[in-house]
Amino acid sequence: MAKKIIPLTDRQIKGAKPKDKAYKLFDGQGLFLLVNKTGGKLWRLKYKSPLNGKERTYSIGSYPDITLVVARAKRQELREKIANGIDPMEEKKENKVKKAQEEIKKSDTFQKVSEEYFNFIQSSLSQSHLNRQKARLKNDIYPYIGNTPISEVNRTDIINAVKKIEERGAIETAHRVYALCNSVFKYAVANEKLPHNIMADIDKKHILQTPTKQNYPTITEPKEIKYLLEAIESYKGEAITRYALQLLPYVVSRPGNFRAMKWEDIDFKNSQWIIPGNEMKVKIKKKDTNEYQPHIVPLSKQAMKIIKELQPLTSDSTYVFHSSLSKHRPMSDNTLNTALKRLGYKGQMNPHSFRAMFSTIAHEHIDKHSFHSGVIERQLAHKETNKVKSAYDHSEYLPQRKKLMQWWADWLDEVKSR
Repeated sequence: MAKKIIPLTDRQIKGAKPKDKAYKLFDGQGLFLLVNKTGGKLWRLKYKSPLNGKERTYSIGSYPDITLVVARAKRQELREKIANGIDPMEEKKENKVKKAQEEIKKSDTFQKVSEEYFNFIQSSLSQSHLNRQKARLKNDIYPYIGNTPISEVNRTDIINAVKKIEERGAIETAHRVYALCNSVFKYAVANEKLPHNIMADIDKKHILQTPTKQNYPTITEPKEIKYLLEAIESYKGEAITRYALQLLPYVVSRPGNFRAMKWEDIDFKNSQWIIPGNEMKVKIKKKDTNEYQPHIVPLSKQAMKIIKELQPLTSDSTYVFHSSLSKHRPMSDNTLNTALKRLGYKGQMNPHSFRAMFSTIAHEHIDKHSFHSGVIERQLAHKETNKVKSAYDHSEYLPQRKKLMQWWADWLDEVKSR
């Protein structure tokens, strides 16, 4: 016959003193109070797991925080779960995991996940392009949903944010921000932070206006080009800016690459500028490697002359065209724009316009220089739109491009001398 257990009393519990060894005071139906050597009193429930029949002990809490009445109520609650096939300790573990997961979800704000995404893709983008991407979210998305857990961001949040961009007239930017948010959500799904990309259910054409494609303004009439080149020669601002304006028409590179040109990337022996592959907007991987192919810009005799004249002025800096504020930073993106405005070319020319000028004239004069469109496009480092062709034809056309760029420089000089 089982020994009858006499229920505990508050007086008995209060009077329980510590001994040399921990001991138990039983209240019945598996509930007992463990009295430690230090005097601590802990409520425990002994039970058999309904899952495997093994004996287990569940921690309820400490006395007097958990009173006798509360401990008995908890015992009843736990015994009902056991009767229904639930193991309280396993349930406790599951709840702990769920709580941790919820905490992670709350900490995974849209901004935090976005920053993880940028870290993931940074090796495939130039620093200037990456900075532009970050700035778009910082300026137009983070103020609204940056601190919101990404799991709690809904379609309306995204739609309202991009519509605000569109309302100020920045339609192209609205499309770029929309696409960027979509990429962040795809990253979140791929990394199991979300079960589904909510943006996959949005049809962009139903919320944003179609942007009007705008080409960069440029000048292509020889007489107007002559006036432009003469204006550049007479520029009265800083010498470094004048040299930059003089060189830009001869190299027709992207402004971001041009401003960040480094002395270490100038190959004086072979008259060429070697732009590291990871700094290019269009990246081409080297065969069987994870490295990117550098873009080589042939430098004409005229371009080399300008660079050599500039060398004594800025060779103590990393950058060929360093900032007017610091030799440790490249020229700002606004310097050349401002200089062209000062020369009277606001709305007619910007640093990117020289590429459009070169492309137009080089294509119009193929019969003169005899180099096909592929050579011109490779010089501009444009992305090959034909996927099959781009997969198999990564030819540099370097010998042809050297001759093309010398032809271009001679053409500019001939126009200037008319």
